[in-house]
Amino acid sequence: MNSDADTLLAALRESEGYCELQMWEAAWNVLEDLPSHLKVTGEVLERRVSILVGAGEMPKALMLAESLSTAIPDSPAVWFRLACVQAAVGDIPGAKTAVERCIELDPVWRIRVLDEPGLEGIW
Repeated sequence: MNSDADTLLAALRESEGYCELQMWEAAWNVLEDLPSHLKVTGEVLERRVSILVGAGEMPKALMLAESLSTAIPDSPAVWFRLACVQAAVGDIPGAKTAVERCIELDPVWRIRVLDEPGLEGIW
């Protein structure tokens, strides 16, 4: 029997594959098939933000990313995702604040922030 960790990892990998193919609905559905208690994990919710961005559902992506930053305030990954969404919708001050929080939580993220094409416009 698979453990929750194995189930979650397999679903995230499968979903990522669909994202790479820009098959947003299929990527979302993989996550929908997870048991309820796994659907609310930070990793799954972060992936949902990415899927919503890819599908062009920016208001929904922004709402979820903002909710995650409140629910998981100590996660640099959450702040990174929020910065990317804010930059995409033109909220440059918000994106800068989110990047600052991300790097404050973990300075290693500075490299990823600098390499992220979606954040180029905030500098």
